[in-house]
Amino acid sequence: MHAYLISLSPGLKLGLTLLSIVLLMRARAGMGVALLAGTAVLGLLFPVPLADFGRAVLTGIFQEKTILLMVIVGGLLTFSGSLNATGQIQRIIDAFTKMTGKSRLTLVTFPAVIGLLPMPGGAIFSAPMVEAAVKDAPITPSRTTAANYWFRHIWEYWFPLYPGIILFLSLTRVNREMFILAQLPMTLCSLALGYVILLRGIQLGGERTRDFSSANLGVFFKELIPILLVVGCVLFLSTILDFLLGAAGPGKTSPAQGIPGGAHPSAQVRDTLGVAVLKDMPVVAGLLLAFAWLFVYRGLTWRTLGSLAFKKNTASMLFMVLGVVIFQSVLENGSAVSDLNRQFERSGVPLVAVICAVPFICGLVIGVAFGFVGASFPLVIALLASMPESERLPYYCLAYVMAYTGMMLSPVHICLIVTNQYFKSHLGRVYGYLVPLCVLSTGFGVLLFLLYRTF
Repeated sequence: MHAYLISLSPGLKLGLTLLSIVLLMRARAGMGVALLAGTAVLGLLFPVPLADFGRAVLTGIFQEKTILLMVIVGGLLTFSGSLNATGQIQRIIDAFTKMTGKSRLTLVTFPAVIGLLPMPGGAIFSAPMVEAAVKDAPITPSRTTAANYWFRHIWEYWFPLYPGIILFLSLTRVNREMFILAQLPMTLCSLALGYVILLRGIQLGGERTRDFSSANLGVFFKELIPILLVVGCVLFLSTILDFLLGAAGPGKTSPAQGIPGGAHPSAQVRDTLGVAVLKDMPVVAGLLLAFAWLFVYRGLTWRTLGSLAFKKNTASMLFMVLGVVIFQSVLENGSAVSDLNRQFERSGVPLVAVICAVPFICGLVIGVAFGFVGASFPLVIALLASMPESERLPYYCLAYVMAYTGMMLSPVHICLIVTNQYFKSHLGRVYGYLVPLCVLSTGFGVLLFLLYRTF
């Protein structure tokens, strides 16, 4: 039997590997367990000496990007829990309500603000506020469910605090700022489509008092400070860090000193700490500042912080990180990719078709960004390995958009499940809104791919 499986085509063997991961997920095995099992299947179908297999596993575990990834993912989950435990989320919502009253903006803003926090099932936090906003309004539960669910995820195309985006950037090593700029139009498209399909024509009725006074606006932004600290560091501190440390490589000019990058003193810092450490320092710095603010101004205690850091879901997410990097390491160090490339060359299957299909299927079945990135992007990255780095970004963006679409349509997506249950809506009617939204947004993503690939 084993000999027969080894004789199968590389594409079919990789398909069986992904299928094993998916089936274990559907059987309610943890993503980390499923990925480790998939790694074992990969090792059986593309056999390598046991010593080489073990070496690939250890390389994946102990490389510096793995340790950094675990620190950042654990820190973000703890941060999200801290905001909820200290009542900061409710303060943000109350401050916004004072400004807008009952408005269609509520149906966008509350889910979107909660969407800035990478918490599993986060749509349930905005659902009560959305429910209050639409009380006595002529809007169906299915439409309300779709609105809360859709606007909750508009940032997940690019927002650098999401574990899925962090994992994506860590695996692909694309420039963070370039990826954000490339994906930002997808968020704007989602907002526009959501307004046209979900919100246009809705009249909430009731009191429409609005008070955008400087005092109320100041209170709103004050309550957003912990989130803004993290976002600001991630988006801007990396640029400042590059400038101060002279991010130019050897033979180039340092922006800080106007001298060759290799001669700049920061070259010693880069050599000592490593590029990956420097690249992720803005995230760590932002989290430290945000935690400090919560300690000083919102009474966060070490006991609460410890209980949040060691929650079961945090541990399972970190175990998932290990599963992802081990799977990628074994995939990279084995013969699977080279065998698959040869098969594609012989069969003539367009590369772009595979890059669209595999992430979409993984997103549809797994239903979480961190999961579809971990399950599908090691393969996507490997398929693009022979392509010049400067040409890969459009393909990465297209693959992510396809995976995102699968995730948004997934019946096992926890946000869809909890929102549908909260509003007691009909799931089929919810899909009546989601399908056109996803089809149109995906079409826009394909247009962006063609544009980016051309220019």
